[in-house]
Amino acid sequence: MMRYVFFILILSVASFSEETDSSKIKEAMEIGGLVTLDIYGPVKEMDHPSFEIGSVYLGANMTLSPAVTASVVIAAEGNMEALWIDQAIGVLAPEGSSWSLSAGQQTLKHGLLTTRLICDPLILDSVELINPALTADYTKGVFTYGAAFTAIPTLSPDTALINNDRLDWTAVLALDYNNEESILQAARLSSLITDRKQDIDLAVTATLKSFTLDLEAYSVLNSNRPELVSGSFAGLSWQATEKLAIAGRYDMLSPDRFKDADNKVCFGAKFDIRDGIFCAVEFERTWFNSGGNENEINLQLGLENTIKLPGFHRETLTNN
Repeated sequence: MMRYVFFILILSVASFSEETDSSKIKEAMEIGGLVTLDIYGPVKEMDHPSFEIGSVYLGANMTLSPAVTASVVIAAEGNMEALWIDQAIGVLAPEGSSWSLSAGQQTLKHGLLTTRLICDPLILDSVELINPALTADYTKGVFTYGAAFTAIPTLSPDTALINNDRLDWTAVLALDYNNEESILQAARLSSLITDRKQDIDLAVTATLKSFTLDLEAYSVLNSNRPELVSGSFAGLSWQATEKLAIAGRYDMLSPDRFKDADNKVCFGAKFDIRDGIFCAVEFERTWFNSGGNENEINLQLGLENTIKLPGFHRETLTNN
């Protein structure tokens, strides 16, 4: 219990405290975060559901100068059984300049992975890469060209084992389009390149009135392993009212270029009780290529105070 009381207290103060008299301190540092309570389980076993503190995130932004910002995000999941530093980066972005540099533990621009539901896309583990890296971005109009350099552990060519004693130098290249005034609001073409693996990911987000469409497809192009993992998802959300959003998504994940795939559909809703407090519910059904299926219901209560952190952070139910 005491392991997460500290985080809840800090988040509560950050979310609901009155204005501080020290405006200089407030401008130099922002604190925000998230605490969720998750209730979930198979449909047939919802009379005895699982109940736990789902996610805890505590983030801070520090403005060191007009051109330099540092941020750190501490995270925990699963009843606070483990704590880790999810993000820890410094960003150099001179005022009026089109370029920026960032260094440290960060989420690389590899896919968008946008989700407006509790559950994550099936391709998340294949696409998301959070690692120490050096990143450079250059923005020209609605386009941003990005390149990141990092090192990831080597995968054995014939097993799923990871060789932590050997690292592969890795480049992640991304071309972003962002235009909030257009129906096509965001798009990203990205690729991870090592001497043992190359992949490609294309993601788009389009909005028309109160409806938002999220599409993404991913595939390994070449690898030292026999599997060429691929997958995709299509999500549609509707902002029914100022406080109520309804969403659905179809996912697929294949071990070999869109063949013999697992499939999943999920539908849910999120209701903002008041600023910083929300509840969400969803139903998901998964069909496994190996046979069988699984039905699950997820409920989530959350306390959040979102702040704008430097670098890339994918849009989720709690980060939008």
